[in-house]
Amino acid sequence: MHEAYIHTAIETCGNIPWKNFQSVMPFLDWIFFDLKHFNNTEHKKATSAGNALIIENAKQLSKEFSGRLVFRFPLIPGFNDSSENIDAIISFMKETGKNEINILLLHHLGREKYRC
Repeated sequence: MHEAYIHTAIETCGNIPWKNFQSVMPFLDWIFFDLKHFNNTEHKKATSAGNALIIENAKQLSKEFSGRLVFRFPLIPGFNDSSENIDAIISFMKETGKNEINILLLHHLGREKYRC
């Protein structure tokens, strides 16, 4: 792709073993990484997975990925829009030294195709 001047990217929730990131990082220009909730219990309730691996992977990528790492925050009213969660995201961004985050507002554009 790079020889054809095409950028490479992945979008991820980050809930994969670190070795998976290590194997693809050399081929990527961009990583879009979702940060949904910083409270492990709330994250698990909503996604069926805790956030410890996700947060650890985000920290590691912040240190090791030489491409452009863009955090994304899908803002979901009543789930992750509390001041505590927003403060946790701000603290995390400061900790990682990253300053780019995309705030994605909740939409239901695909709702109709999932009706039974």
